[in-house]
Amino acid sequence: MIIYESPAYVLRVIRMLFFQKNLIKPAVIIFVAIAALITTVSIPHKSFIKNTATCDELGEYSLKAETQAEQAGFLFRFGLKAEGKPVRTDRVMIPSDFGDIYTRYNKLQKPIGLDLSPYKGKEAERVVYKLESGKLATLLIYRGRVIGGHIASGIYGEPYTSVSVLSSSSVK
Repeated sequence: MIIYESPAYVLRVIRMLFFQKNLIKPAVIIFVAIAALITTVSIPHKSFIKNTATCDELGEYSLKAETQAEQAGFLFRFGLKAEGKPVRTDRVMIPSDFGDIYTRYNKLQKPIGLDLSPYKGKEAERVVYKLESGKLATLLIYRGRVIGGHIASGIYGEPYTSVSVLSSSSVK
């Protein structure tokens, strides 16, 4: 077990690693590897996360959904009014390989400018709101951005529709 007595001790160890001829190469490799790991972990990879989407009925609109107010605002843009706080919030895994169900579900998203494909294999937050109409609105949220959603009656097996009230798309 190594006990660090002072910062000077740490500096002596570093000097020893970098200035002894037989240890220079391994020490540099370790230093570069640690620096690369720190850089990779500390820089969030959000390049595929969209901030906006575009659809025929709204044009370009925000996908920001970090707060309940932003989530309710997202629904409101599509003519849907949430009744207060979410009735359920949990985590779901977007499958790496879309079977028939997710392929059809993703087809439901595309008319409103959303696409789940970049999120394959990612975990998303599922937030469910009760609407004034009595139906349930489900939003899939990844890193504070809406990536998908649907409207359903809440009865298992009944079809669900796009969050767009003007869209006639539905999936069973």
